Amino acid sequence: MTKENNLERYQNLFNLNKYSEIYNELSNEVSIIEDKYILNVYALACMQLGKGQEAVNIITRAINLLKEDDFYIINNAGGIYLNNNDNSNAIKYLERALKLQPESISTHFGLARAYENNGNPDKAIKILEKALIINNKNEKVIIELVRLYYQENIRSEKIITLVKDGVKHFPNNVKLNNILADDLLNQGKIIEAFETYKKSVLINRDDYAYNHMVKILFKQGKEEDGFKIAELAIKDNPNLATVYNNIGDICLERKDTFRAIKYYESSIKINPNNAAVLTNIASLYVLAFQTELANECYKKAAALSEEAVYIFNYARFLATIGNIEEAEKQNLKGLDLYPDNDLFYYNLAKLNKIKSKDRNFKQLIDLEKTNKDHDKGVNLNFAIGTVYEKEKKYKEASKYYKKANSLYKTPENYDIKTHINFHKTMIENFTEDFIQKRLSEEYTSTPHIFILGMPRCGSTLIEQIITSHSKTNTIGENPDFAEAVTINQPNIKLSSSLFNKSFIEKLSFSEIGNNYSNILKKYNYKEEIIVSKALSWELLPLIRLSLPNSKIILCKRNKSDQLLSIFKNRFSSQNQAYSYNLENLKTVYRSFNAFCDNFISMKSLNIYEIIYEDLVNDPNNNIKNIIKYCELDWEEQCLKPEENYRMITTLSTHQVRKSISNKSINFSNNFIDHIPELFTD
Repeated sequence: MTKENNLERYQNLFNLNKYSEIYNELSNEVSIIEDKYILNVYALACMQLGKGQEAVNIITRAINLLKEDDFYIINNAGGIYLNNNDNSNAIKYLERALKLQPESISTHFGLARAYENNGNPDKAIKILEKALIINNKNEKVIIELVRLYYQENIRSEKIITLVKDGVKHFPNNVKLNNILADDLLNQGKIIEAFETYKKSVLINRDDYAYNHMVKILFKQGKEEDGFKIAELAIKDNPNLATVYNNIGDICLERKDTFRAIKYYESSIKINPNNAAVLTNIASLYVLAFQTELANECYKKAAALSEEAVYIFNYARFLATIGNIEEAEKQNLKGLDLYPDNDLFYYNLAKLNKIKSKDRNFKQLIDLEKTNKDHDKGVNLNFAIGTVYEKEKKYKEASKYYKKANSLYKTPENYDIKTHINFHKTMIENFTEDFIQKRLSEEYTSTPHIFILGMPRCGSTLIEQIITSHSKTNTIGENPDFAEAVTINQPNIKLSSSLFNKSFIEKLSFSEIGNNYSNILKKYNYKEEIIVSKALSWELLPLIRLSLPNSKIILCKRNKSDQLLSIFKNRFSSQNQAYSYNLENLKTVYRSFNAFCDNFISMKSLNIYEIIYEDLVNDPNNNIKNIIKYCELDWEEQCLKPEENYRMITTLSTHQVRKSISNKSINFSNNFIDHIPELFTD
């Protein structure tokens, strides 16, 4: 057989994707092959088989046999080097090939990719733009150029012009249609965007387009139409996990918890290894008090992905259910993988799992010294302060607590004067006469128990006591009541300017009560009495008027102990924006007490006041009085709140799992010489 016949045969085998056959025939005699074109085919077969270095060696031999440049061999050499992630050599050979055939679109494409991989996306864009001049109807080039434009934030007009031209030439290209639809949506051209997404659906039942059609319908208030489209998407492609996941996201946004769970579960059935979806559904299982299912999902997500967020979520969840040992393991795992992550240090410190002699503590100190991120610095300094406090090094602890608070950036929309004015407005307008008058409104609510107070006042302990009773169920610490007040006016902000006399007189308290009851449907509770640690003690009179059958327990604590306990902790809620400034903190504390004293004095409100110090000094009598006020039959387990193994998401999750103790009373005295500002008025 002639060389030419041999070459033709190997080319045919290559075109038939029979790469192994080529390799098996030539591998034993490759060293004696002197035909550059056969070597070229063999090198390409090696590349297809994943034998990258062998492909490089063979194509190099082919090049060495060239008496003059051959486009195909030089171009293939560039492609082989590109496939081998040797971008410098890829650029060298592809530039050389382009000189031989300046109108080769594939060479332009490969060269652009090599430049991008080599850290020069601007050069890649210029090369593709040249390719587009040569052939403005090349679908692959248009798509790649659009991608790079987006990646490099090239002006949107340039992108859209290119996309429109692409859609004109390739009307069935779903990707281009969707990009055009996205742009129309961003411009507020909702109807045009919807029709363009619809076009993608008609082309190939595209799930991205389906999802956006659903979202548009929901935003337009056409929810039933939205769900019809969603179900159609699922019918068209029941194996598209993303469809179920995205519908779950929509349901979650609408606070339709159980519907969201349904769709997330369907997504997980199709793709059980999606860590993001597992985390989404875990958070909903938490909301629905399905602790075991939540644990399974968080655990699996952390096992599937070693991203910090999944390890952190699982570690945090473990702490809330009291599994401290496993929480420590997960935080240490996170720290091993991400030694600069402030959250893992913070968690371990709060778990009392870092000592000043530990290697991790030295790392923590070093990280804090070099850190330049304010938010990260808050966590690092709180963590260091916590370690020192546990070791009774109060001077050192104070230093880092102060620094942590000084680093916190108070939200721009927070103003202490506005905050205090809100309290004053509530006192001025919710008079005893007004309350007595509006309490006469006919409205019968489900029994609720609200536990109110500033942070770190002992409210979690009281919640632990009451929820030890068999007839109660808790929804934890939440902003649900505040949401019930504003749900029909989502853009309004609770403020002193809002709660003027004319506004509160127009309020329908029965409507607020009904809103609250509807919101609570997202929780998986039975017909027990619902216990809530509402984040809205400032709405106290509204709670009584909206839910007249409710019980309201108001918690207070010794000033210096409470202020210190707030000052040495970080809060995730914006409701505590005042806590990082000592003067603001003291101001709010004074206002809180004036507010409480005002409403406690009103017999019509029937508020039960509990002092933390009284509770821990005489738990038996105080617990019995609390249960009696709640109109619950006495149950002995209420005296053992430490045996209540519910999920606890507050900062007190570790303290309340221990027997009631008075050891924390006057604990602040240890800091009197180091943070004296806490002890002054």
